[in-house]
Amino acid sequence: LAQVFSVSFGVAPMVRILICGDLNGQLPTLAKHIRALNAKAAEGQKFEACICVGAISCEGLEFKTEFEIPTYFIDCGTECQRLVAEAPQGDTMAPNLKFLG
Repeated sequence: LAQVFSVSFGVAPMVRILICGDLNGQLPTLAKHIRALNAKAAEGQKFEACICVGAISCEGLEFKTEFEIPTYFIDCGTECQRLVAEAPQGDTMAPNLKFLG
């Protein structure tokens, strides 16, 4: 479901970013997975953002899931064309969930 990457630029503290692929509409599962990972992580080791690529949407998907960290996505799922038509520049779909367009 997800890959773990840690990114460090220069002398700034490390930022942990979760990367995930195809969700096929399972946004609640991802939100639960993020909460579980961050609950187990030591302070300073928690994920600070999530980036999703691939088939994120599915027919009838309602964007009601709240995420505890900023979560960004691009989509090639079944509802991709509708999302792009409605928000070509991107949009906030739910608290902490941003479609990038």
